[in-house]
Amino acid sequence: MNGDELREVLAAGPLLADGGMGTRLLAGADPHDPPVELLTLDDPGRVAEAHRAFATAGARLVLTNTFAANRFRLERHGRADVVADLATAAVPLARASGAELVGGSIGPLGVQLRPYGRVPPEDAVAAYREPAAALAAAGVDLVVLETQTDLREIALAVQAVRAVAPGLALAVSATFTRDDRTLLGDRPADVAAALAELAVDVIGVNCGEGPSQAARVIAAMAPHAGGAALAARPNAGGSSWRIARDAASNSMQQTDGADAITTEVQGCATA
Repeated sequence: MNGDELREVLAAGPLLADGGMGTRLLAGADPHDPPVELLTLDDPGRVAEAHRAFATAGARLVLTNTFAANRFRLERHGRADVVADLATAAVPLARASGAELVGGSIGPLGVQLRPYGRVPPEDAVAAYREPAAALAAAGVDLVVLETQTDLREIALAVQAVRAVAPGLALAVSATFTRDDRTLLGDRPADVAAALAELAVDVIGVNCGEGPSQAARVIAAMAPHAGGAALAARPNAGGSSWRIARDAASNSMQQTDGADAITTEVQGCATA
């Protein structure tokens, strides 16, 4: 699916996406267990069941279980060599849910880039290219770069995705702290303007402090989004909340958190 085709889908009305995949898979798990993304290879039935639950609850878009599937995060668990295999296996599991669309989830690398850290830009681009290429080859409908906090890293990620999947629709969302700024201090307007300059197809917010914040952020982004579609994908609440939700109730929370100008709505991780 290219950007124009995605915009046609979104023009027909809000697109309800799934909830917090990681949160659902972590339910009842030991906090010291390996990343839930590895369940795609190690326990695919559990991942497939989670996707089906979200689709049954009404999600038209489900995201692959690949948020942390990059070499930097997986090498901490001795599995850096399975990035492509994991991404390739994740797509049919999501597709089997019966949802209308499958998005390839790619989260931040989890490392600091130069000059604040040790990772040079070219290594960051290579790390993003790996899952993006595998997800595109496996047939996702769009790539979703999510929970981003660094505009420099976002630019490198977009560069990587465009290099390996130039015709594929691309959505990018940032996450904001309680003061409605990213961890590096960027305002929603700054983020939207930067993403509009990068010509991404969907601009949005995910995780953060709940539906009310997501609505504020989307409203602040809208005048600077350059006509891009907007996505609100909030947590159920901030870090002071302790809420357990099944797939159906999470989907209802997503609907309640939708802003009138938002074309994609989704839940993220509950706190």
